[in-house]
Amino acid sequence: MTETKTSRRTSDMKFEEALAAMRGGDKVARAGWIQPDKWVRLVPARMDEREAGRVHASYFEFKQGDGSLVPWTLTHNGVLSEDWYVVE
Repeated sequence: MTETKTSRRTSDMKFEEALAAMRGGDKVARAGWIQPDKWVRLVPARMDEREAGRVHASYFEFKQGDGSLVPWTLTHNGVLSEDWYVVE
């Protein structure tokens, strides 16, 4: 697994802008997160090919500092923050 390097845009984003970036397939992170190499992405809804008609809802996936991926729940702090950036 290769490490993802992060870089900051010249201007920090509001969560609304970060969400638009995630809808476009980008991974995003916050400058306020202490550990490097963390990010969030939007996993889109999909049909389960093994079970006809079963739909898996979209969700946020978070890469933790140890590299593991877990579901992520947005908090009011994240919604109100303006230090989001796209991970390249």
